[in-house]
Amino acid sequence: EDATLVERLLAGDRAGLMSALREAVREVGVSEMTLFTQRGIVMQRLMARMGLDRLDQELAQLERSGQGGSDRARRLREGRAYLIDQMKTFVQQQVALYTGASGQALREQALSERRLNKLEEEDAARMTELVQRLARRLARVHARRAKRAHRGQLDVRRTLRRNMGFDGNLFNIHWRRVRVDKPRVVVICDVSRSVADYTRFLLLFLHSLSEVMDRIRSFTFCADVVEVTDIFEHQPVATALDAAQAAAPIGPTDYGRTLAHLVERHLDAFTPRTTVLFLGDARNNLSDPRADLLKLIAQRSRHLIWLNPEPFVTWNTGDSIIATYKPLCHVVRECASLRQL
Repeated sequence: EDATLVERLLAGDRAGLMSALREAVREVGVSEMTLFTQRGIVMQRLMARMGLDRLDQELAQLERSGQGGSDRARRLREGRAYLIDQMKTFVQQQVALYTGASGQALREQALSERRLNKLEEEDAARMTELVQRLARRLARVHARRAKRAHRGQLDVRRTLRRNMGFDGNLFNIHWRRVRVDKPRVVVICDVSRSVADYTRFLLLFLHSLSEVMDRIRSFTFCADVVEVTDIFEHQPVATALDAAQAAAPIGPTDYGRTLAHLVERHLDAFTPRTTVLFLGDARNNLSDPRADLLKLIAQRSRHLIWLNPEPFVTWNTGDSIIATYKPLCHVVRECASLRQL
């Protein structure tokens, strides 16, 4: 069975892997978990049952023999990362089902760690509520900062210096004020099938924060880019999400064309007060990435943050161009779960 695991990984047989994993889940007894803290133990048992120790030995042997960069080693590493991700998903599902009443908070914690494209239908509504709750909490934090900044803080040094002639009596009080600006955000989201679930929750999160934003300009893209700001300004968020995702023309994803049209049509959106959030897997179907245009956007903006929903281990494989874009961004992060968001 250990050899079968290696063969399946090399062949990219995900259906066979899932069948073997479901059998391992039954044999290990994942459904018998009674405590959230048992998750690590169950993961270790699943890894042993699936034969990952033998796989790790083969990867170590390839490294020792100087073949760590070979195609075989690369496919085994990518397959191992995929399998671990699937194991975590299985275990998290069982946590949500079987840790019971001890734990709505624990179930929500498990849900917040699950990849946003792995949600069961019944989890979608709960995840929506969690995203909105997180946004409300951040909005309250920002509101407290703004209130404190408006009130100001006592400038002790200046107050004492200005009252030295009054025998310690404080007649002239001086306050130090710190300006807290409402942020301006431009969000640019890939809505191709591989990324659409992540885009939905990022847009929900940001537009739930709209009351503490100066403005959010929203764009969606696939074969071409479309501004959807007006949709969110004139529709409730729930219906606006569907309309925004449906607005962009569907076709082969072209990041270079998207950047070109952003610069041609919407260059005014990018200013020194603007934070730009780019959500996408950077898989460009071998088209021209137009990194020069992303550099221009970064130079015009306060911050450029790229959120990539793919597992880090798969970055820069196949037609991924994230390595081309990464040096031009202020922040690049994997963002596939609510916790990462």
